[in-house]
Amino acid sequence: FGRRLPPPRGQYSTPVHNLPYLANLLGAKVGTTLDKVDPEVVGIRTRESLQDVLIEWCRISPVVLFIDDLHWIDSASETLLLRFAERNESTPLLLICAYRPEYKPPWTGRSNATELAVGTLSRGSSIDLAKHRLGVDAVPAELAELLADKCEGNPLFAEEMANYLVESGRVQIADGRVIFRSDDTDGGLPGTLEGILMQRIDRLADGPRRTLRVASVVGRRFPPDLVRDIADSNGNAADELKELEHQELVYPESAQPGSQYQIKHALIRDAVYGSLLSGEREALHLAVAEAIERAYPNNLDDLADTLAHHYSRTDRVDKTVRYLYLAGQKSQRIYSIDDADRRLRQALDLLAANPGIASDTFTIDVVLALARILWLQGDMGATVRMIEPYLAVAEALGDKARLSRCLQEFGHALVHAGRPHIAEPALERALTLAEEVGDEAAVAGALAILTGYSAIYKSQDPAERQRARSFGERAVDIGQRVGDSVIVVVGLTYLFSVVVIGGNPREARDHVQRLLAFSRDQDDPVARHNALLALAIIDLFQGAPDAAFEKVDQALALNLAPLQRDFLLAVKAAALVTKRRSHEAEELIGALRQRSIRQECLTVMAQLGPVPGAAQILNGEFARGLRTIEDHCRWLEEVGFAPIYAASARLALGEVYLQMVLGQEKPPLSVLLRNLGFILLNIPFAAAKARHHLELTARIAEDEGSTAIHAWALMDLGLLAKAKKRSGEARRYLEQAHQLAHSVDAYETAEKSKAALDELG
Repeated sequence: FGRRLPPPRGQYSTPVHNLPYLANLLGAKVGTTLDKVDPEVVGIRTRESLQDVLIEWCRISPVVLFIDDLHWIDSASETLLLRFAERNESTPLLLICAYRPEYKPPWTGRSNATELAVGTLSRGSSIDLAKHRLGVDAVPAELAELLADKCEGNPLFAEEMANYLVESGRVQIADGRVIFRSDDTDGGLPGTLEGILMQRIDRLADGPRRTLRVASVVGRRFPPDLVRDIADSNGNAADELKELEHQELVYPESAQPGSQYQIKHALIRDAVYGSLLSGEREALHLAVAEAIERAYPNNLDDLADTLAHHYSRTDRVDKTVRYLYLAGQKSQRIYSIDDADRRLRQALDLLAANPGIASDTFTIDVVLALARILWLQGDMGATVRMIEPYLAVAEALGDKARLSRCLQEFGHALVHAGRPHIAEPALERALTLAEEVGDEAAVAGALAILTGYSAIYKSQDPAERQRARSFGERAVDIGQRVGDSVIVVVGLTYLFSVVVIGGNPREARDHVQRLLAFSRDQDDPVARHNALLALAIIDLFQGAPDAAFEKVDQALALNLAPLQRDFLLAVKAAALVTKRRSHEAEELIGALRQRSIRQECLTVMAQLGPVPGAAQILNGEFARGLRTIEDHCRWLEEVGFAPIYAASARLALGEVYLQMVLGQEKPPLSVLLRNLGFILLNIPFAAAKARHHLELTARIAEDEGSTAIHAWALMDLGLLAKAKKRSGEARRYLEQAHQLAHSVDAYETAEKSKAALDELG
């Protein structure tokens, strides 16, 4: 960051814990190995380390950070810059970014961001630029008019037009005066900037012209030694580079020996590169790639994206796919998941289109790498469609470890895509294969996912719940033993799901504490995210939406993958509804539902539960809201989610009808009039409908052992009986609800039940 800045005043130091992440970003190995660290964690820690470096620099001295060509930024770097834009602390940092109009930075519109549109040069400025380029104080009026008209405010065009006129002899400089030969000048001038650039380049000698062509293939920035290696057919490449520098077509970035060179302007590079015939261009890309491999044999992983670019312009598809795979792995290591997705998809498409260019083992490795990226993006449908055709390839390999991992990724995506009947046998077989080859990490991964499968789809009788807990605990134990933090976090998270769906807030908090302890011990942001999400769910269950909001915001600040964000946003939508901010909730729900359906991540929709219908009811759409909840109940049953999911939705239906009986909330007159027909039709049957849904919920919750949901339904039945003046029945329900709620620390239900009992006397 500081290369273009003066040395700061004071002392600068980088915290030791940042060094492995900064070194990994630069392709070096320092201190702690990151091989077993979740790429998501590596990405977060890398961004935090870069932020620490820059903030430390700002502490010592005010900083101006200029970034050119922002439109070419990768997603990971864009995320880092957005974090600076979102900082609330006062920091002496001025960030200046230049980009093309079609690019829209994610911080556009923020109060601390100002957008300045850079227009074309004025006629006067164009003429001043040409005078500066010619080294004179004045130019003839006819020449000034010509420059202003032809160049149309483009500064590079103005400079190059001045160069062209001098080199063609139409402008001469004598004693500081400009002599301009105006006869037929306009008719003989190139009509475009590209034309004038190519005329100038065509006048170069063969050697400098070839050197510039090689440089244009390498890129706008290029190492001079690499260009000399390719262009030096007669031993004069160094002199030819100096000639290009003299012609102001290239320049060294610093006076230091071995400094990178840069082509003066991107348009010059584009013009030269565009002039190459396809055969010459392909040959030069191949020469550049081979020269890089010769020059940097120990750094090919770090140069994989560059090598993939060059080989992709040749017929060496075998090299292209290998470097695309390595580049995708590199992007994943720094958590640039969009770039990893693009590169790995390209590799897999090339493998499919060119059978036999790589081994089946390599192909399966590409599939597994892409599956991990698609998982982070929450695209379960794409994961299933991508892996399914390659299962037969993995089977034919006879490599049980790889086949187990393919089945795990396939089964895990199916769990979240709402296809449990295919997921279960895939996961069971993945576990069996992993056990056969003694792959402990694969065993633990399969066990962790099976724990989640059980929580989401299995009817939770005592035996099944014990089996799920056993699987989860085994996964956590193995994960801790082999040092795999991903397995530990997934195992603990799914163990939480088992007990929270089982309606036991007390035990759920115990698992959250384990996640928090692991987060503290390992400095693991994913564990912290999942713990905050779990606590927010408990807060909502306990009627504390403000506390849930706080935890969701803390978790969102960690900037994890889209999948994790969607689960957080589902909880946020529920909190918004609880706080009666239903219009905000509906907007958020709409985006979540659309994304979940498109990506077939149905567990996000299941987590939303009855929230969409509740938001519609609060917005005055009573009939529509009830239909939405009823449709959601049917959908949960059709997909095959565990019975307690539909029971929770039925509990919401029961509460809607209960509120109609109690009449405690009086909607505005306009809402009453809009729903008058619905109210008149349903009021006479509201008590019966409330009892039906609440009794069904209580029965399912009791069968499933979901104590907190059972207590909640009994409490509502007690309130219904109390409203109907059936005191004895109300007391029985409320006493049982209070006892059950107290046994699992379902505080809000226990308190409400006790208050209602007190009112009965």
